[in-house]
Amino acid sequence: MPGTHIPSPQRAILYPSARGPGKGRALAALVWIGLMTPVRGQDTGSSNPTGQELVAGYVQAMPQDREAWESKVRRARAGSELLTALLAAFDAGRPIPSSALDLLFEILPAHESERVNGLRKWLSVGGKQMLLQWMARRDLAGFRDVEEIRAARILSFLDEERSLQLRAAAELRQWDLPLVSQELDRRLRLQFSDGVPEDKELVQLMASSLVAMRGGARPAVALLQDLGKTYPWLLPSLLPSLAFLPQAVLEGALDPWVRMRHPTIRLPILALVPAVDSKLFEEGRHKQRLKLFRRFRHLDGRMPEWAFREAHVALLDLADTQQVREPLAVLAQARLDRAQEAELLSMRAVGLFLDGEDPSALLESAHRKAVEAFEADPDLLHFGRSEDVVGAQEIFEIWRKQVPPRLDPRDLEGIRERVLQSGGAPFAGLRYAGRRRLAVSLLASLIQDLRGNKGQASRWLDQASADWQELDNPQIWDEDRLGPNSMLDEATRLRTGPLDLLTRCLEGNEITMTSWGWELAKKRTQEAETGFRHLVEGLHDRIPERVIGLAGSQGSLDIEGESERVFSDITPALGRFLDRIGESEKSLALVTHLVDRLSKTAKAANRRAWAATLFQRAALLMDLRRGPEAEKDLLAYVRHFEEKMQDVQQNPDRFYNPEAAEAYYKSLVVNGYISLAVANNVVMGKVKRAMDFCRKAYRLSDSPFNRVLYACYLAREGEKDRALSLVDSVDPSPTVYYNLACTYAMTGDVDQALRYLELDLRTNHLTQKARNRQRKWAREDKDFEKIRENLRFQELVKDR
Repeated sequence: MPGTHIPSPQRAILYPSARGPGKGRALAALVWIGLMTPVRGQDTGSSNPTGQELVAGYVQAMPQDREAWESKVRRARAGSELLTALLAAFDAGRPIPSSALDLLFEILPAHESERVNGLRKWLSVGGKQMLLQWMARRDLAGFRDVEEIRAARILSFLDEERSLQLRAAAELRQWDLPLVSQELDRRLRLQFSDGVPEDKELVQLMASSLVAMRGGARPAVALLQDLGKTYPWLLPSLLPSLAFLPQAVLEGALDPWVRMRHPTIRLPILALVPAVDSKLFEEGRHKQRLKLFRRFRHLDGRMPEWAFREAHVALLDLADTQQVREPLAVLAQARLDRAQEAELLSMRAVGLFLDGEDPSALLESAHRKAVEAFEADPDLLHFGRSEDVVGAQEIFEIWRKQVPPRLDPRDLEGIRERVLQSGGAPFAGLRYAGRRRLAVSLLASLIQDLRGNKGQASRWLDQASADWQELDNPQIWDEDRLGPNSMLDEATRLRTGPLDLLTRCLEGNEITMTSWGWELAKKRTQEAETGFRHLVEGLHDRIPERVIGLAGSQGSLDIEGESERVFSDITPALGRFLDRIGESEKSLALVTHLVDRLSKTAKAANRRAWAATLFQRAALLMDLRRGPEAEKDLLAYVRHFEEKMQDVQQNPDRFYNPEAAEAYYKSLVVNGYISLAVANNVVMGKVKRAMDFCRKAYRLSDSPFNRVLYACYLAREGEKDRALSLVDSVDPSPTVYYNLACTYAMTGDVDQALRYLELDLRTNHLTQKARNRQRKWAREDKDFEKIRENLRFQELVKDR
């Protein structure tokens, strides 16, 4: 981010910038002398020197001996003693070793967060930068106990020199605490009290940090409404806050800016809307999603995307063929490209299928439009040497040579070839059209199979195989240069593609199941399972090198004469579907088959899929109370991704974006630790071992889910106040409902416990079978021991 980079401090700034004040100097000098004088009867060569003695030896040592003393201080973790010595030295105006601050902030424990601030008045800008960097660290043991103190100290750097202000403003985004959001809100309003702020960059950084916090959403939205129209340059920083408050968007908070076309405002809006939609989706609020896109369609009729999204929700999430008519009629009059026309025709075909009518003609037309979009530019396949692509790559090379980690010229050449081969934006359009073409053929096969037209279904699968062959040729995707070709999975997941029909329309949700009634809901679920099996078996028969067949499928374990390719996710998706609808035994059998098949693979993507199936199997085993087997799978899963994370840390130059790669692998390791904690606590009753895994996860990530889980474990250990403080800092969402219920149950808040347990059952388990499985889990969960006799609890967890 511009203006926030802090260079490494020069050694000169580590010395005191001024002598201490007269008052107290004599006492400080005595303290310093005491620290520097070895205790009588001991010397620094004794077998067990104290931290004070080691620090004294380090400070007094000659330069050539200091490295050995520094190593001793580091091993003894004598940070507190070193801080005491430095405070005394600064106050007495004495020089200190040039490496002292480096060493201090390497070994200083978190509980010294208040006392270390006493150094601040003696430090120049570089030293203060080091202090700020240490205060911003969240990986120190025990930092949770002084979290508010550290946050307050980082906030105080907003009153320092500008470079420190910018650094502090950027660091604060990680500190989602009420005192931080309140102070940022106050300072931002103060900035505008006299008109246009002088330092826009600082304002934008503070606004971005406020928006990054769930607790900052409401003050950020208030700022947006108060200042957005007068200061449009502030909008890009504040608009993302609405992602946390979908209700505010539904009530019109975004309306004033929806029609704006300037890229600095338009792009944040286009990024915000999917985030709002995603939050509403995970909460099962599909009727509100329909209203959201209908509102945008009326506000901004020039953008057909709003009508597409409205139709998508009406058709696939509400299965309402009446509500979909208006947006489809609007789209029929809009100017669409061929790929969009293919999507429109696909939606109309799905609507006819749901109404029990024959969609064959529409499916033929949709595929024809998709083919026309794919073949629109016959010269496109020869693209790959345009001046634009070459120019963009030259800029990239200059940047990559200057920004660490610097790449070897051979790596740069490889990346250059990839860009040239991929062809840039024009090829992206070609691939989208190709994915739409494949998606239509798969959708058509699926619908025809469900209608009982087996011959038509097979013909469309043959067409899908032919479509795939075109997308899999090296002219469009060279796997050696561009990595695994994932367009088959992208086609199945494409909007209004086969997975949308199976998982959102036929599998259904709380709203559709209520409106359908039991018999229709059961029929739809059975259709979804039939459809999944049709796709898996049909694609495996035609492209076995890409799709793993079901257990017993011919060639499912060995593919003779084929070099290994990356397998599609469609087969694991069937396993996840079976798990969601409560078919645990079926899902376990399929996932075990996948673990066996993928254990024989070598490609990195297939090994990653193998680890994912281990994780999936462990979850199923935990549901079946088979704890030791689940733990074995989870430990193998964690080892796999710990090795990947270590590889990134040790060899960052091998990764295009090492920071992103490390964060990705870390998140997977965290998931493993969390599941290990659950397996040990709930399934095997090993509470202490479970707490160890929970702490490991929390040290790596303090996400809302991990906060609530950690709070749950604190409550289990009787630390009620700390547990409630943590859950109060989290914006409740479906992913944390169950653990919130557990935490409140153990802290004695019966109403909140029952409220979140009910929300979990209603929101996260969408079929009666899945819901009963969760009810059984809750009945056996010791976290609910205190409320087990409560009549409302007994009613909630009773099988239906």
